[in-house]
Amino acid sequence: MKHNFERDCEYGKHVFEVGKYCIQFNTFLNNQIGLQVLRDWKENCLKWCYHRLEDGKLGDQKYPDKWRQRYEGIYESRNLGAGVAPWNLHLFTYISSRNREIWMKSKAKIFKVVFYHFEGMKYLGRDDICLNIWNPCVEKTGKKIKILYGEYLREIRDIRTFLDKKYGVTFEHMLISKDIFLEKDYSLMQFCKDDGIIDGLKKWMKYRKYNIVRINKIT
Repeated sequence: MKHNFERDCEYGKHVFEVGKYCIQFNTFLNNQIGLQVLRDWKENCLKWCYHRLEDGKLGDQKYPDKWRQRYEGIYESRNLGAGVAPWNLHLFTYISSRNREIWMKSKAKIFKVVFYHFEGMKYLGRDDICLNIWNPCVEKTGKKIKILYGEYLREIRDIRTFLDKKYGVTFEHMLISKDIFLEKDYSLMQFCKDDGIIDGLKKWMKYRKYNIVRINKIT
């Protein structure tokens, strides 16, 4: 499944760093070729699988970049609805949500969201959450966030409440301080450094508005 990064000046950098494909949904045919690909991937990961870029590798994720050259029968999904994610959400326009189906549009193509990749989401204290939306400055981002994240966060809340009441399981150790989180890469200073004072301030305000949100506002 491709990342489907935006084809902008950063596209090559993203593909180089994390790969063309995303390890979010993969299927392997139960035949000789399919099982060979799976075994080779397993062996590669056992030999080297670290969360750092090294010699063209990154975790388990960049190995699939070479599969189409090495094996026959590799199919690359072209369904835009499979793998909507924080890094490409801004490319799609929300159309409607009906019968528990979410519909979006990319240019002139309307498609149904098959699954969403909730990558990088972090709880900042008990009431706030960072959604890790890459480009929150696009119009109607708030609507897409409420539709995609609302039910997901409600389900997490209900499961956590059940685990706490039934078994005394809590998740306090997984909370991240909002102040610490915003000190470095997501600070106002960093935004202004990257984009200038005026544009940096605008982007920082948008980032705070749509990325650092109160959980009860979208659930």
